[in-house]
Amino acid sequence: MTEKRLTKERYMYILSKATELLTLSNNKHPFALAKILNVQIRLAPLVDNVPGFLENSIPNHSATIYINSLIDSYSQKIVCAHELGHLLLHNAEDSYQLFDADINAISEFEANLFVQLLLPQVFARTSTKDFKTISDFNKFVSSQIHFT
Repeated sequence: MTEKRLTKERYMYILSKATELLTLSNNKHPFALAKILNVQIRLAPLVDNVPGFLENSIPNHSATIYINSLIDSYSQKIVCAHELGHLLLHNAEDSYQLFDADINAISEFEANLFVQLLLPQVFARTSTKDFKTISDFNKFVSSQIHFT
């Protein structure tokens, strides 16, 4: 099976959404950006080592990002940025989006690109040449999540 590729147009769309979000505040912390978007953040221990997920209710115009309280604070920022990516890029229906590199690789890849744009320091010691596939990129972001 061939992996899907990201088109230039789709990348430019993702870049524009991240840039638009970053222009809303001088504070680039994902939790602060979520607050600006009226997205609730809930920290709680989650089962099965799930780092986080997005609950998006279109009819109620509300979204909540649940983040596992058992991951360190740096990882919580990564998960928040990732879930904001899902919210802004994949906001088509009521959904629960789990942070999982093995589920729908292309949408996870796009949410992880959003992480790269919001938190470039996560990628400071890597090069795009280090990632041969979408799966490699997704696994790298997942490897940055650390439980306490």
